[in-house]
Amino acid sequence: MQSIMKDLSDLILYKASAGSGKTYTLAKEYLKLVILNPYDYNKILAVTFTKKATAEMKTRIIEYLSLLEQKDKKTTALRKSVIEEIKESSNIDVSEDFDKNVRIALQLILHDYSNFNISTIDSFFQSIIRSFAKELDLPIGMEVELDTDMVIQQSVQSMLKEYKTDKDAFSKWLEEYIFDLIEEDKSWKVEKNIAKLSKQLLSEDYQLLATASSQRFDIETYKNALVELKQIVFQYRKKLDDATKAVEKKIKEDGLNLSLFFQGNKSVQSFINNAKKYEPEANSYVQKMLGGEALYSKATAKDEAVAMQLENAWNNYLVYYIQEVLQIKEQQQQQYNAAEIVLKNIYSLALLEFINSKIKEYKSDKNLILISDTNQIVSLIAQHEEVPFIFEKSASFLKYILIDEFQDTSSLQWKGMLPLLLEILQNVNGLVLIVGDPKQSIYRWRGGKMELIIDGIAADLTYHWKDRKDISLKENYRSAKEIVEFNNAFFSTVKNEIQLQNSLFKNVLADVEQNIIKTDKTGFVQCKWLEKKEDEDVQLEEVVTIIQSLQGIKKYSDIAVLTRNNIHGAAVANYLQEHQIPVVSAESLLLQNQLSIKLLIASLEYALHSEEDFYAVKLNYLFAQFLQLEKSEQYLTKPKGDAFLFQQHTDKFSKKNIQQLSSVAVNELVFTVMNALGLDEKADTYLLRFQDVVYKYVQSYSTSTLEFLEYWNEQKHKLSIIPPEGINAVKIYTIHKSKGLQFPVVIIPYANWSMKPKSDSTIWVKSDVPPFNQLNVFPAEMTKKMENSLFAEDYHKEIELNYIDNINLLYVAFTRAEEQLYVLSSAEKESKNELLPQNVSRLLSYIISKLALNSVVNDGHEFAFGAINTVVTNEEDEMAVTFLRPVLFQNFKLKIPLATKKEYNEAQIKGNILHDILSKINHPKQVQKAIATTVTDDVEFYKIAANKIVAVFMQQKWFDKEWTQINERNLYYKGELLRADRILLSDDECIIIDYKTGSKEADHVKQLKKYKEAYASIFAHKISAFLLYTDTLELQEVN
Repeated sequence: MQSIMKDLSDLILYKASAGSGKTYTLAKEYLKLVILNPYDYNKILAVTFTKKATAEMKTRIIEYLSLLEQKDKKTTALRKSVIEEIKESSNIDVSEDFDKNVRIALQLILHDYSNFNISTIDSFFQSIIRSFAKELDLPIGMEVELDTDMVIQQSVQSMLKEYKTDKDAFSKWLEEYIFDLIEEDKSWKVEKNIAKLSKQLLSEDYQLLATASSQRFDIETYKNALVELKQIVFQYRKKLDDATKAVEKKIKEDGLNLSLFFQGNKSVQSFINNAKKYEPEANSYVQKMLGGEALYSKATAKDEAVAMQLENAWNNYLVYYIQEVLQIKEQQQQQYNAAEIVLKNIYSLALLEFINSKIKEYKSDKNLILISDTNQIVSLIAQHEEVPFIFEKSASFLKYILIDEFQDTSSLQWKGMLPLLLEILQNVNGLVLIVGDPKQSIYRWRGGKMELIIDGIAADLTYHWKDRKDISLKENYRSAKEIVEFNNAFFSTVKNEIQLQNSLFKNVLADVEQNIIKTDKTGFVQCKWLEKKEDEDVQLEEVVTIIQSLQGIKKYSDIAVLTRNNIHGAAVANYLQEHQIPVVSAESLLLQNQLSIKLLIASLEYALHSEEDFYAVKLNYLFAQFLQLEKSEQYLTKPKGDAFLFQQHTDKFSKKNIQQLSSVAVNELVFTVMNALGLDEKADTYLLRFQDVVYKYVQSYSTSTLEFLEYWNEQKHKLSIIPPEGINAVKIYTIHKSKGLQFPVVIIPYANWSMKPKSDSTIWVKSDVPPFNQLNVFPAEMTKKMENSLFAEDYHKEIELNYIDNINLLYVAFTRAEEQLYVLSSAEKESKNELLPQNVSRLLSYIISKLALNSVVNDGHEFAFGAINTVVTNEEDEMAVTFLRPVLFQNFKLKIPLATKKEYNEAQIKGNILHDILSKINHPKQVQKAIATTVTDDVEFYKIAANKIVAVFMQQKWFDKEWTQINERNLYYKGELLRADRILLSDDECIIIDYKTGSKEADHVKQLKKYKEAYASIFAHKISAFLLYTDTLELQEVN
């Protein structure tokens, strides 16, 4: 019976490494099914994870069927392989019926294309949800909302409007939250904090934990927990404060100089300082003192009286103080740190149920579900409904299911699919084919579980798992010999040399080595560790050097630059364009970077704020640029007497008409402005896309221009056009976006990112220890504090999973290259006693030093392997890319010299820019970066000016560690908004600093006195205030 069952059902698992022909294999498996039985075409479901992959697979299958029908010579090998594999798996010879079945299958698919079931997993799940709409009490004809951030923001705003002055439980909690923020000198605007945490409502990690518990959010529960958690913090701090105050009193009475102890202030004094910060730590110097190895230096020992004083102090009370503090730490720090972690988000956490209810109201009002809901809903349906009923309701009588990119499948998606797979395997006698590669799992942050493809589904499939058919695709059809050899050696060495506790790591890299197929082309790999230069970005310079060296050999379109994040991608894009190298990137395709769109947005802003000169001058300047007028900078000032340039061009912006424009619907206003400024005559892809954005906004939300501009400011970093194919330009992608792509030349700059999680990344944890168990689950930010807390196990697990994520990112990046791979990193000093390389630069250096490859260069600064193929790429007809090149960003706030009573002069403009630069400097080493991110002109002037002011700060010791730097913080006082340029805060003092340009004025002192009065009402500290005149460097204290 067992052998019969095995013949009637199949579970096949493909492990498909990068470049191993995964798409070809999937398409061939589909062909085998429809050629064996053409009428089963509508019983096959192929699931992919992106729309692009769906389109590619559909195209590939139709193309193969068409070529097979035409008996094209290109498909001779495919025909032979399909016939042989069908005979091997089912013992049926289809050679005689092959051509007939191909023709029937192609006709059936083309005539019933809607049942050509290749879709994304989201689309498949949505089809099931629509079928169950009535049972789930969901609206018929609902839409799926992709913009979850916008829904969160709307829901948070709606919740905050529920605040009542009669103090219901919710309102009281909200007030306590705000007062707590003010007490800690943080911004009292709670929307951002609440919205950030509210996004977790939609995360799969939270949904899995929350659904496993019957607990619901209850403010009374949180109040009780809050009191107990604050008590834990208070008791721990009080014990440390009492012990430290007592020992400091004794030190003062004895006139003891702590710097005379072993290693000076780095031992006892350092221990006391850390205890006062509630982070006591016995460093190696203190440990030696505790162990009796050292107490003071040899020089101190020569003075017997001093030595005796130090010994007495140490033996009589210092050693007991240190031991007492360390005992407090050992007994209570884990709970203290855990309490601090939970308290950071407890106010927002308690509001999640309120926000959840508002999200539900929003979805009901708008007749939609969120894209993030689909996995949860389908997994619940699958757990509670009979599987045949799911088939019936979704009108999908499936017999075969092919799942692509399985390493990116989430737990909820797996739970949703599992009943279908079991039905196919057990009752339908069909086929389940799973394809994936754990090495390419780079989407864990959005729920992907690489464990599933290794053995995570074994328990769910039980009997079928042990009889599965494992197939490893080990051939690399993508990359040249040297590229494959390098990647084989590099990642095998990573597997052997990097030691992680998590066994998942070794399993992920288990089949990392590939067989070489492309031996006809030479490959080249180069890694460089570049020394940083003070005024230059050597990474960008090297990228340009590499691209220029390939001219005459490679087309621009053969080259891809891959970066870890969008910020570096934007920097590369701008730098290449400055060097006349055409680029296609996420940045270059954004609507907000196009002059025509900037002009349109400025027009909408002016229509709403026509009385404010800033918006008029901004529009004037952009319109001058649009007309390509020479010296467009002259339009950055308000004309004396005459109308603005745009008003001379059209009367639509006259005082008479502007009021009328401000009241029309945003879609009508856009049409009017385009016509008035001549934009409709030069409409391009960007303008058409912008009109589409406006139309969809009006259809979904509102016709208000003000509300649209708010929406635009929130979404503009996402809105772009889709680039046309065939453009001869360098492509720039993040590594995540490059997955599934390949390029002849790959350049990876800034390969020095941290292997650790971001400090603001959040994981959900739970604890059985009171009072934490009252809250069930709560968010914890991945800070160092978590390492010594009740959540240490969760912390270390996340650290290692994040390390694996970064190894996988490198694998994806390195395997995109067909012929040439360039990796650019930063030169760094070796870190002693580092068990694991903590950033990519050190990992590269460490692993490459272990490689046994016949490299051309390997001197610690550069590694080169293979040789550059100098065969010229064939030139094909390709589209020009000039229309895709964006206008570089202009910072209007810095360039527009506006005034209400008098015109700004050049000195005042430079003063404003200097203010902006200084606001970005919290340490002397930040001067260069602050200037680079603020100005492009007169760089030397600002460098000299900023360094002089930094020297004043250093003379005053205002950059010392005791000071917390706060720049341009708003403060509401007596109904007035105050904004000091810089606030310095220590434990017992507050210093207010205000920069002034030009000559002294009485109003300057008056203003500072008001600032002092305002801050004195908040802090019990000593308050000092200084005016710093940036021209003369005179520092005037205001008493």
